[in-house]
Amino acid sequence: MDEERLIARFGALENVCVITLALCLANSRNDPDFSKAEALLAALERDGHAGMAHLSPEVQQEGRVYLSNLLRMVLRTIPALRGDDSGRQRH
Repeated sequence: MDEERLIARFGALENVCVITLALCLANSRNDPDFSKAEALLAALERDGHAGMAHLSPEVQQEGRVYLSNLLRMVLRTIPALRGDDSGRQRH
């Protein structure tokens, strides 16, 4: 398999993972202000950073930015999955 096909597969996998996690968090109706979702995502981010500690600083930075972007995508998707049409933006 060539590099372009791997990139395409990883892109598809990213989308599936983001939507799956967002669906799980969106179904948690006892979290109207998203504070529990935010706390869970922050814990995932901390754990992800700790898991990258053995990598070079440059690769750690790239991984941290990537992880943060994915987790922000999850958080931004939750209101839409809950049917919240207010258009409120999450960070």
